This record gives sequence, C-alpha cells and structure tokens, in this order.
Amino acid sequence: MTEDVGAQLQRAIAEDARIAELGIDIVTRGDCIVLNGHVESAERREAIERRVTELLPDHRLLNEIAVLKAEAPGPAEELP
Repeated sequence: MTEDVGAQLQRAIAEDARIAELGIDIVTRGDCIVLNGHVESAERREAIERRVTELLPDHRLLNEIAVLKAEAPGPAEELP
C-alpha cells in the first residue's frame, strides 16, 4: 500500500454520486485501511465502507466513522 491509496479512496468517495462525502480521513496502518470522520446517517457510513471494500477487497478495513445525530432546533431564546 502506498500513501496514494488514501488519496485515491478519498477522491472515489467524494466523486461517487451515491456518497459525495468530503469529510472522511483515510489512512493506512500497515496492511489496514482506517476510515475516520463524521456522517449524518448509518446508511452513509455503510455506503462508504462498501465502496472502499469494492475498490480494495483484499485489504483489512477499520471503519471508525461516527454517526452524528442531528436534532431539531429547540425553541428560540428570548433576550431581554
């Protein structure tokens, strides 16, 4: 694995219309690819993992992408 692998995977994830995710960091640790970052849904997290696995099926993958839960805004704060 070369350092180019991470950059190539980031580009593939960003350019895939099903994913179009820019905020994922991809690093290699020995023979393992590590994904880090935050996404808005578990489906997006799984789609990224599937895409990376499609591109590099013979590599180990550690998916550390966290899913952030967006909540509806609360009531407006009234200022004096």
